[in-house]
Amino acid sequence: MLKIMMRVLFICTLFIFYFSIATAGDFPTLDELNPNHPVIIVDIDHTIADVSGWKFLFLDYKEVKQLPDASKYLTLLGQQFQIIYLTARHEYLKERTYKWLEYNSFPKAPVLFWNLADFPFWSEDYKTQRIGELKKQFGRILFGVGDKKTDMKAYLSNNLYSFIFNENVEKRPRVEIVKNWQEIYQKVLSLYGH
Repeated sequence: MLKIMMRVLFICTLFIFYFSIATAGDFPTLDELNPNHPVIIVDIDHTIADVSGWKFLFLDYKEVKQLPDASKYLTLLGQQFQIIYLTARHEYLKERTYKWLEYNSFPKAPVLFWNLADFPFWSEDYKTQRIGELKKQFGRILFGVGDKKTDMKAYLSNNLYSFIFNENVEKRPRVEIVKNWQEIYQKVLSLYGH
């Protein structure tokens, strides 16, 4: 029994190591961003990628579709704002996530992954804490885009305007329930005059 448990542990360790090898290529780090330039926070799953993090684990990254025109409008927004991708995906999905972003022509920007060893267990707590840390480094984080109520709560807890791809989230001040990226782009133009 002990031998079987040791083999399972060894295989799990190899699996995690294999998926944790990240080649960020030429994706910038947070240190490469201008702390005085406005920033937007963007989730990945069901926000720019039409997939959940778990499903992404089992698909070839080339099979995963983006939300319609997400890369087009995020590229336009990236001309006026610095982008930080903040995802609840675990770090073992780094390499595949970078490949997917490149394959779909998304703007190159820092991608922050969830490491359960360093951050709280719940995604809302993780994102709230992470955004709070980012606000100390970048004073002008203006809004966040996500798909879950927990994303909205993390953004609002940090006084960010929120764009949420989820019709089941209740409308609140500083929250826009959106259906597509063009809607976000037009609203940002009206809010920030760019």
